[in-house]
Amino acid sequence: MARPLRPSVRVFRVTFRLHPGKDDDLIALFESIPAGERPKTLGSLLRTGTPATARSKQASNDETLMGAAAGFLD
Repeated sequence: MARPLRPSVRVFRVTFRLHPGKDDDLIALFESIPAGERPKTLGSLLRTGTPATARSKQASNDETLMGAAAGFLD
């Protein structure tokens, strides 16, 4: 028997179709995320526009860019 949900939990089921050739990037993204991590990653995408796994790479790229800009402006 399934455990009852906590009263504060809201459940939203999302279904969408991705088409090979047109949505290859999204298909690759979702196939690379372990099934148990998909809700967390989708939430991250909706909040920030960037998957949680890419945020650390983005921060590193931003720091590199800012460092290069600072040297250029000096």
